[in-house]
Amino acid sequence: MKMRRIALGFELSCTLALAACGSGLTVGNSNSSQIQYVCNNGSGATLPTTTTTLPNGSLITPYVNQSDIPGLGNTFVTNVATEQAANLTSGVTGIHYGHDFLTSTDHIPFQAVIDGTFYICPASQTQLPSGGTSGNWAVPVFLLHGSWLFLYNQEIFSTSTSDVTIQKSYEVAQNGQSVHQGDLLFYLHRGGPGSHVHFDIQPDTIQTTQAVCPTQYFTASAFSAILTLSMSSGFGSTLCYQ
Repeated sequence: MKMRRIALGFELSCTLALAACGSGLTVGNSNSSQIQYVCNNGSGATLPTTTTTLPNGSLITPYVNQSDIPGLGNTFVTNVATEQAANLTSGVTGIHYGHDFLTSTDHIPFQAVIDGTFYICPASQTQLPSGGTSGNWAVPVFLLHGSWLFLYNQEIFSTSTSDVTIQKSYEVAQNGQSVHQGDLLFYLHRGGPGSHVHFDIQPDTIQTTQAVCPTQYFTASAFSAILTLSMSSGFGSTLCYQ
């Protein structure tokens, strides 16, 4: 899937203004806090009061089974020149703050990468750049661990609200539920070709920061597993181009 992504890390039809994005999820805005721009607080998430650190080697893979993920639809890119210099067989994707884990069948399980509190956002219609498909639905969900936010954007690649209903029925953890690393969070519904979970990590929900390269935060086995997907998908032997 060689789609150019916008800098937010996933596709949104709404503008960056909060009033225009009441049912969606935005990231990376220069406003008072990240949580205020997650679901327009529709999840009920509480803003952390203290900035916390995340030890290296803390995270497992966001998906449960390696065999369920045929590859990456996109990788983490903050420097297009670095990506271009790598001469990737995937082609140049452009700025993208996260990794897209593709699925090829329905009902694929995803898990908590770390202990935290799980939140579900209202569904929002996505908008790809000019020339791409528009109007696809996504259901953003996330984990809070201290001041860290772990976004799983469920991009089902369907314009049908019936597929949204199915995706909502696939949520396993409840909104506001405390979960442990490895707990099942949800299954991804495959509404159409290209369905995937966009995953990124945002270190400071208090100060509103962009997602960061997750490489150092994965366990050795998780890093190796995701790197295998990266290489098989033509994104090379690194998880981030910075």
